[in-house]
Amino acid sequence: MKLAAILCMLAASFWETKAPADWSDDELVRLFTNSPWAQMVEATAVKDSHSGPVQIYLASAGPMQDAEKERKRRYVRKGNAPVVETPLETEYRLWLEDNRATQIVLAIRINRGKDFDDAAQTKRMEEECFMQVGRKKFKMTGNFPPTEHDTYLRLAFPREVRESDNRVTFELYLPGVSAVPDGRVPGEGDDRQGEAGAVKGPHADAWRFGGSAAFFRGAQSLRNRHA
Repeated sequence: MKLAAILCMLAASFWETKAPADWSDDELVRLFTNSPWAQMVEATAVKDSHSGPVQIYLASAGPMQDAEKERKRRYVRKGNAPVVETPLETEYRLWLEDNRATQIVLAIRINRGKDFDDAAQTKRMEEECFMQVGRKKFKMTGNFPPTEHDTYLRLAFPREVRESDNRVTFELYLPGVSAVPDGRVPGEGDDRQGEAGAVKGPHADAWRFGGSAAFFRGAQSLRNRHA
């Protein structure tokens, strides 16, 4: 399945004028699905008629880190037990703290985590995920697979973006992606956050998306502005 999307800078500022706890539920959904740091990526050539848009966001951007924390807080506020961080989730959190300045991290919503038990699919993902800046291609520097409580695959790429670059494009091969049902905060659910009601898609998808290089340069500096 080929997918394409442009991550655009949209005219919205609630994340600048309000604290995360004051965001409405609709605003939180908007941050995760239709914001300067997130997009629902539409399929352009669909092999499975039941496939739908795939959620992706820039997990290394400051506003999205705030949104992830707020999503967890609201999950508990609804009466769910606090989610205990797994060793892999702890590893990712500590890794991001140490590498945020040098890495771009993409989060892609994955519903079928068991697909990552397939060693051949995982190996292919590691070999066929690239970031292209101008004529240069960069392989991903690491990945953190989805866990029981975090349904997002996180892919890391070097922050090799210069002032003279105009566009960044990613070409990814992903096991286990599918759609997000309308009206739900992506990543939020009953037992496993975000899984209920998802639409099943193909076993693995090859897709492309991109955005301006200025977007990827500027997103990192937003961490200090929105701390």
